[in-house]
Amino acid sequence: MRSGGRTLAATVAAVCCLAACASEHSVVQTWPAEAAPTTTTTTTTTTTTTTTTTTTTPPEPIVETDELSQPIERVIVVGDSLLFDGRDLSGGRPNEIVPTIARHLAATPGLGAVEVRNAALPGLAVKHAINPNVNQYLDTLADYLPVLLAELVRPGDLVVLAVSTIDVIVMMDDEPLPSQELLTEIVDELRRWRDLFAAVGAPVAFVAPFGVNDELYDEVKNTFVDEPKRYGLSARLRALGDALRDSDLFLLVDGFPGLDADGDGSGELSFFVDYDTRVEGWPDDGIHPNRSGETLYGDTVGRALVALLIDAV
Repeated sequence: MRSGGRTLAATVAAVCCLAACASEHSVVQTWPAEAAPTTTTTTTTTTTTTTTTTTTTPPEPIVETDELSQPIERVIVVGDSLLFDGRDLSGGRPNEIVPTIARHLAATPGLGAVEVRNAALPGLAVKHAINPNVNQYLDTLADYLPVLLAELVRPGDLVVLAVSTIDVIVMMDDEPLPSQELLTEIVDELRRWRDLFAAVGAPVAFVAPFGVNDELYDEVKNTFVDEPKRYGLSARLRALGDALRDSDLFLLVDGFPGLDADGDGSGELSFFVDYDTRVEGWPDDGIHPNRSGETLYGDTVGRALVALLIDAV
């Protein structure tokens, strides 16, 4: 199927090469209506009293949050540049997160046939684009996920959606923590896409943000300002993680054991230095993990996926 005149593969290729976009990417899709609450009225009559009680029953969950009702045929991993794999591009940087996840499934009896697809896209935010139009008009989930629904996701898939840090990175620097309004917007948008994917038979499991190293992040960002400061990105991510944990979203992974070994709230430097060793590669920014960080990420998600999927086999 084609959407907006461009296949998913061609779109991702154009994004990766940062080629000029000849026309705005447009997706038209009719969504299934959300299930409405049902109202039940019960009347009880006695010889002396008549009592009428009205209760509102919420709709049944579209998908169970801690178990799967059917075997999964494919896992579609959606995320931003933390998971994007550039190995198929000329001179692109390989990423080991999704291959590591796939190896966990391949090594597990009963799960070896489950296909793992990497549908990550650099710069993909939940709500607030960090660099509008860099992804050929596919900067947020609302732009990109309709393409996945039209061209890739099918019944029997499990969508693993890694929540991006971009929405809290683009906050104003004089706001130390995300506002409740911003956190609500993020959770509501994730909830909306969970329900839309589930409506076509593809349940969604979320992965909380990986974490950052504040020292590297501050160092890189301060090269662009006149007055260096501390930005507290780890604190912002903890607030986002808490909002996700307090929601009704199913978190396949809500943290990465060992990332903050010394307990100071910031990811260990060893997981972020030497991120990109190519000539003129991407600088260590404290956001993108190196090979050790990718292994930690992939192992954590892979083990969690095995535990989830093995019960549905």
